[in-house]
Amino acid sequence: MSKKLKKALAALALVAFGAVASSVNFNDEPSAEIHVESYKVRAGDTLWDVARYYRDLDDRNLYIFEYIDELRENNSWLIERHNQLQPNDLIQVQFVKFKE
Repeated sequence: MSKKLKKALAALALVAFGAVASSVNFNDEPSAEIHVESYKVRAGDTLWDVARYYRDLDDRNLYIFEYIDELRENNSWLIERHNQLQPNDLIQVQFVKFKE
């Protein structure tokens, strides 16, 4: 096979690969839906329990400590009260669900 023919075939292969690669969508990430809720604390609830419940609803696959930190950020009074919950406290929680 001649050098010109090899170069032409190589160029054609690159063009064909580029066309295929550009038609593939590598950003097929599902869209996220953020849910925000208020949770009313009941007797015996701990921050760990609340975080575990809502973390299990969340599609982001966070570690429990990351979720607790997020709850603290969204509820600054938790930091002031050293994470101590009282019955009837309202905790703002958010969790993410991915749409397919």
